[in-house]
Amino acid sequence: MIEDMLSPYFLHLEEKCINKATVNDYISEVSNFLCYLGKKKIDPKLDNISEDVLDAYFAWLSDNGYSETSIAERARRLRHFFDYCEDKGKISSNPVKKQIVQKTISVMHDYLTNDEIKTLVAAVNNETGINYLRDKLLIVFLLYMGIRHSEVARLNWSAIDFEESMILNKKWKKGTVQIFGMGEELKEIVSAYYEASAPKNQDDALFTDVFGRRLNTRSIHRIVRDYAKKAGIRRRISPLTLKHTHALHTKQDNARSQDMQIMPGHDSNVQSERMDMSDNTSRL
Repeated sequence: MIEDMLSPYFLHLEEKCINKATVNDYISEVSNFLCYLGKKKIDPKLDNISEDVLDAYFAWLSDNGYSETSIAERARRLRHFFDYCEDKGKISSNPVKKQIVQKTISVMHDYLTNDEIKTLVAAVNNETGINYLRDKLLIVFLLYMGIRHSEVARLNWSAIDFEESMILNKKWKKGTVQIFGMGEELKEIVSAYYEASAPKNQDDALFTDVFGRRLNTRSIHRIVRDYAKKAGIRRRISPLTLKHTHALHTKQDNARSQDMQIMPGHDSNVQSERMDMSDNTSRL
């Protein structure tokens, strides 16, 4: 029964150090879903929750005035709950996965077109200042890796494996590690930036200001916004825009290859995600 999983799920959320408001939001959404099942006289057994049941729930939310954005957010919360149930062996697969991908992409109105990507890249390439290599690499990471700007800000030089031509991005909340393969062009950019920035050790921040201090998320936001202005993109652009662009274009092109596997040398709960960036960076 779904009710039987609420208490352990609540404890799981608290152990993950998620703030109280977020915990309440996730628990509240599961409770709302339970209320819906009660109204429709659907047995709330976990095995009874199918894609059809969820489709009907999302349609019911839409009929009751919820926006696509709100429905997508609710779907993400339910997906998290069913992920937990799947991890605990209570269900064989997550019934929300297929819906959430489609609904999340459908509300991504904030993304760059192909022409805007070209003008943004051109604006970066036209830069000649002291931070040119840093900014170029920063835009590459945001646009072609699709990671959050907070994750970019946390990156250290230890994330760069020149010998294996890989970039490692540790997902702190999920306990996973993303592995991005570096093509020759990207490796040249990273190497040039390494020589120019002259880091003292592997614990040094990957992206820093002129004083050697780690860039914060606000600084990264400003850099993206400034290059968007130089590119002649009049609407407001943020690092999240680049993340959405990555998600949308890789879905459309079916270009992203994910190979979820256990990382050698790590605990069994640490997974890795591989993506070859060699083709993506060729336009730079």
